[in-house]
Amino acid sequence: MIMHPQLLLQLLTLFLLLTQSLSCSYEAPEVLDTFWQLNLVEESPGGQVHEELTVFVLVNGDSNDMSGLRIEHPEEDLTWDLRPEQWSRIEREGETWVGSNGIVMPGPDPLPRGEYLLRLADISGQTAEVSLFLAPAIGRGVRQEELFPSYTASIPSVEGPVDEFLLSLYGDDDKHRSLIVNKEELSRELIEQWDQQGYEELRLFYYEPRYGLGFVSARYQILE
Repeated sequence: MIMHPQLLLQLLTLFLLLTQSLSCSYEAPEVLDTFWQLNLVEESPGGQVHEELTVFVLVNGDSNDMSGLRIEHPEEDLTWDLRPEQWSRIEREGETWVGSNGIVMPGPDPLPRGEYLLRLADISGQTAEVSLFLAPAIGRGVRQEELFPSYTASIPSVEGPVDEFLLSLYGDDDKHRSLIVNKEELSRELIEQWDQQGYEELRLFYYEPRYGLGFVSARYQILE
């Protein structure tokens, strides 16, 4: 069948208009900002310590259109892949951040220093890439035993080099809550109130700008 030239021209014009409309209405992924922080994490009170890297990216558009975030260390040939069902999503003042607090090495070694690449992909396969740099000196030579906060349930009390901490509470069935607490405000009445609400354990965190590190305590039972 031979198509009339005028009809063929009309069909091609319609096709071009449709594809142009579709391409203009779709917003490619873009990383608007990044947040990262290296944390030292106690595995048990006074016990072994490992490093965890917190990485979040501020995305444009709807995070539901994103299919994954890949974190790479090219020099060491290391890759961490975060899918939407794995990452944490934070909605704040109209902004959407996606990422993770738990980028760790598979073994006991510290995270490698140097450049990391963050590659955000959307469901159409398009990507946006940014980088971060973990300085070689960060975390080196830190006297860790003097810097981790600790909790004593019998008093109860918190000890540590700063007055305010981010305190995270944990209960059954992934019950979780975080709040800023001044160690002078901690009381048995407050602890018993948390216990009645179903929380069983707590963990303490603070950031020390002198070292560029976060310090995360082990989990403690809130009551003896």
